[in-house]
Formats: sequence, C-alpha cells, structure tokens
Amino acid sequence: MQAVNDRLLGAAGPDPTLRVYIEQNYLPSLRLEKKTIRGYKDTWNLHWKKRIQDLAFGRFYPDVAFRLLKEIA
Repeated sequence: MQAVNDRLLGAAGPDPTLRVYIEQNYLPSLRLEKKTIRGYKDTWNLHWKKRIQDLAFGRFYPDVAFRLLKEIA
C-alpha cells in the first residue's frame, strides 16, 4: 500500500495540495479527446487554480467546495 501512496502523493508528502494532485496526477491521467482535455485545463487555469492556491486535501471540506463553486458561478 505504501508504494501506491508514494506513487499518488509523489514528492508532495503526506498532506498534498489539491493543486499538486490536479496538475501532476489528475490532468495528465485523463484519457479523453484532446479538445476535452484542453477545455478541462483551461477551466482549471481560468477558474480553479487561483482559488485553490495551496489548499491541502485535509482542509478541503464541503463548505470550502461550496464557497469555491459559489465564487465561480
């Protein structure tokens, strides 16, 4: 299990940020049409990246997600 955690967390350590995970794991792993991936990356860069900043997974609670969604809408 440690090998899986090390692969997923990478160099970010035990409490990775959402930004690191999304940029280093989630976006590169997408297996969709190139246009769709470009749209996801554009949405990330335009709306989410600056709001999430260095928010750690351990601090990403439903109220935080709700606030972020409300800011974007």
